[in-house]
Amino acid sequence: MSEKSERKAAILQAHRSRGPSPTAHISRSQRERLADIVHRSVSAISVQGSAGRCYVYATACARVLTERFNVQASFQAGALLTGFCNYECTCSSHWKEMCRDHLSSGEYHAWVSAGDEVIDLSYRHTVAAFESHHGFWYGARPTYQWARYDTLRESRPHNFYMEDAATKEQILELLDKHEGAKEASSLALYLWDHPNDELVIRGKDCFIKPHTPTRGLR
Repeated sequence: MSEKSERKAAILQAHRSRGPSPTAHISRSQRERLADIVHRSVSAISVQGSAGRCYVYATACARVLTERFNVQASFQAGALLTGFCNYECTCSSHWKEMCRDHLSSGEYHAWVSAGDEVIDLSYRHTVAAFESHHGFWYGARPTYQWARYDTLRESRPHNFYMEDAATKEQILELLDKHEGAKEASSLALYLWDHPNDELVIRGKDCFIKPHTPTRGLR
């Protein structure tokens, strides 16, 4: 058996021994709907757009998972390394890192963890950042990631989510004063509970049809 086959067999065995996923009861259609709702909610409250708002995506995602699916979801922050070649590869043109060492310039990443799973609903912006930086992207362009940490490391592209306690603490301190994150979370909950309502974004304003009192969203 080759080294690659042995590694795949070890990963498969590890998956079997871990038991069911903590989010196994959430269907693919529900995951896709949640990703869309959170994206629209973040876009609605962010005057400068949803790019660079991974911490708002993570906050809204964690709240919906906790309050509507009874999932023990936790906010995580640190670094994300995304690339198409092996981790040992020195070809920097095939890697893009949102690095924990550049928090002051916004170079960090935030996501949600549930057990040993990563739930990253802002991944569409990682794809866009990679393509903007390198000028290419291979294959499908996923809008979100929802899988175990080791699965994401082995898949293509490879995604290394690296938690950092100091970065997480700093981001959480900022979130305590960030009204936009709270509004996005409340809006995501509302849209999840009211699937027939349409979120319309016009410039800086957000409208929901049929009419609902804005005060009720906070």
